[in-house]
Amino acid sequence: ETPWCSPIKVKHGYANCRTPQGEYYKNVLGTRCDIRCQKGYELHGPHQLICQSSKRWSGKVLCKQKRCPTLSMPTNGGFKCLDGAYFGSRCEYYCSPGYQLKGERVLTCTDSKAWSGRPAACV
Repeated sequence: ETPWCSPIKVKHGYANCRTPQGEYYKNVLGTRCDIRCQKGYELHGPHQLICQSSKRWSGKVLCKQKRCPTLSMPTNGGFKCLDGAYFGSRCEYYCSPGYQLKGERVLTCTDSKAWSGRPAACV
C-alpha cells in the first residue's frame, strides 16, 4: 500500500503540490509541494516539502507576519501605531506643543520590511 501524508495546511500561505501519479493521488509518497506565503508574510522553513515513506512531510513550515524595524521616538514628540511594526501598520507622528513636525507625518510598514519614508522630527 502506498504511504499517504496528511494534507498540508499553511496558515497565511498555501501549498502548490505536484504528485507522481496524477491529481487523484494527492499527498501520496513522493508528492512535492512548493510553499508560498501571503503578502505581508515570510516563509520560515524549506520552500519545498516532500511526502516521505514515514507518512510525514520532509519539514515544517511557518508563514510569519513581516515586521519593520522599531521606529525611534522623536525628541519633543512621539508617534502612535495602529498595529505595532507589522506589515501594513500605519504610524503617525505628533509633536509637543510649540514644536513643528518636519518630515512625513504618517509612515506605513511595507512588504519589503521597510518603512514608507524617513522618520519625522519635531523642530
